[in-house]
Amino acid sequence: KLSIQPSRDPFQPVPLRDNFYQSCAFFPLPFALITTTNEQGFTSIGPYALQFPLQICERYSMLLVTRPGSYTAANLRRNGECALNYTEDDKALLESVVAPRYPGVPPAKQMENTPFTMIKTPAPQFRDHADFPLILEEVFQVFECPVDGEFEYRPAREVDASLVEDFIPLRVENIMLRQSFKKKLDDRDEFPDMPISYGFRGGSEFWFAHHDQPFHYPLPRGK
Repeated sequence: KLSIQPSRDPFQPVPLRDNFYQSCAFFPLPFALITTTNEQGFTSIGPYALQFPLQICERYSMLLVTRPGSYTAANLRRNGECALNYTEDDKALLESVVAPRYPGVPPAKQMENTPFTMIKTPAPQFRDHADFPLILEEVFQVFECPVDGEFEYRPAREVDASLVEDFIPLRVENIMLRQSFKKKLDDRDEFPDMPISYGFRGGSEFWFAHHDQPFHYPLPRGK
């Protein structure tokens, strides 16, 4: 663990470059396995750290940032349905997810030898929907989301549109927790051991971190 001594350890500027959150800084992120379906109804998995809460009051949504040419983006633009699957910190599962993940690998190839069991959602509003993807048996939490058509962000850039990242808003319509984790959420005294992503460094490695037991402070109260 680094010990910071401000008087002896001055700040230094870091030149900004693409993927600044991981190439120029330390920025821990949650990690979701996003399932979507293609034209043939085949469910594939896309691992994503860049998915964040967007609308948090009255309407509920997530914002997904992805390469515009990814299979996940193409599937979402076609049928607008996905599930965000959150797994516990399991090194073997993470290795199997990131191993074949690079552009151009077909979904069926990516899914070869996957350790995940693909199952239908138990949610009645999605279970019989032809375009809704399967979810992962081995996860503890799932967000079920259609694309939110009321929000769109397309920044103006000087490069070709195919090189500009895609910003896809996802309307959160259903959250599911395993029964044991629902109890943890209600009791507020135990937290799941979730993987924390630090992205890739040097374009060749995906970095993850473990976390310790969270601690808390009470909310401040007025006099």
